[in-house]
Amino acid sequence: MKIKQFIPSIFSTVYRKMTKENVLKYKIGKYEIEIPPNYGLPNIQKNNKLYDRFLPILAKYLSSEKLIIDIGANIGDTTIARLQNCDNPIICIEPSNIFFPYLERNIKSLSSIDYNRSITSNKFVGTGLFSGELVHSSWGTAQSQI
Repeated sequence: MKIKQFIPSIFSTVYRKMTKENVLKYKIGKYEIEIPPNYGLPNIQKNNKLYDRFLPILAKYLSSEKLIIDIGANIGDTTIARLQNCDNPIICIEPSNIFFPYLERNIKSLSSIDYNRSITSNKFVGTGLFSGELVHSSWGTAQSQI
């Protein structure tokens, strides 16, 4: 029996914060992933039904020997959708120190078959001709600012 069954609703919020149950979850196919607070993906997908749907479907048609590299993997939502639609190994590269921990936790939460086809890296990819920093938006993305 769970303790939540005995807690009045006013105390439920305090209990969730104390037990870290306030982690936001979002469903990607058969997996539930962690998303940052105020993350835009749920609203974007609600308002744009085909958002982020093409790449996972396209991945079905790749030869399974091909390596997929996801540069700017963010929290891993697109990678996790791809893993459910293909047998390819995927390298996930995410430079953001805000999104990378989510990416790692989300990939680690996958089944062993999908987890073993994934590699994460906290790197910034570029030619080296420009330098700058990542600027994060309020809805869940970041871009380099030179």
